[in-house]
Amino acid sequence: TELTRFQRLTLPDYRATSLGEAWLSPSLLTCVHACLDTFTVCYTVTYNTNNGLCAPGSRITYSPDNNRTPDEVLYFTNFCDRDRGFQVYLFNGFVQCLFISSTRMSFNSSRQTCTDKGARLYMPKLQQQLALLRHIVSSITRGSTWIGLTDMDIEGVFVWEDGKGVNDSLSDLPWRAGNPDNAANREDCVEMGSFQDFFYINDQYCGENAYFICEAEM
Repeated sequence: TELTRFQRLTLPDYRATSLGEAWLSPSLLTCVHACLDTFTVCYTVTYNTNNGLCAPGSRITYSPDNNRTPDEVLYFTNFCDRDRGFQVYLFNGFVQCLFISSTRMSFNSSRQTCTDKGARLYMPKLQQQLALLRHIVSSITRGSTWIGLTDMDIEGVFVWEDGKGVNDSLSDLPWRAGNPDNAANREDCVEMGSFQDFFYINDQYCGENAYFICEAEM
């Protein structure tokens, strides 16, 4: 049934992007049916177990200041495109739709692969995302992994894949000691690597082969 496609999201810091006004629904199943019948992009429903209000939603949004009440339960469907290798990752209170490569590629090839999948290289802007990245590098890729950060256009000015600059000081990111150093005047791309139990980011030659992570919108 449609209900089996939806999972309860117990993490508190998320809300759904609203598709419209909520309506009264006698059950969660009826709520899900109505949402799917009404909206082609029904990926979430928020069902109030106290008053039966059903709120249709599309993507999940990280929102630490959301005001969901204990009666408002958020359900989401796994809309990550599994045919393209994506999967929903839930880690330490954070949820993302990611593709994790099993082969190494240059930065540009990695970026193009993500673009071809309708995604972009992973941008760990928040501490929760950095923690997830460390988990992926330590337990899945187990090797240097490209992230969506470069200073290709202006040396020393690092820009995320979405075109936005690094808001905080570069020293707030877990750089390897002495980095970024633009060694041999050719390191314009950024990877996460590890040494023993220490995980760091490092500027690297874009032609090097490394694993990579693509992120799709939730």
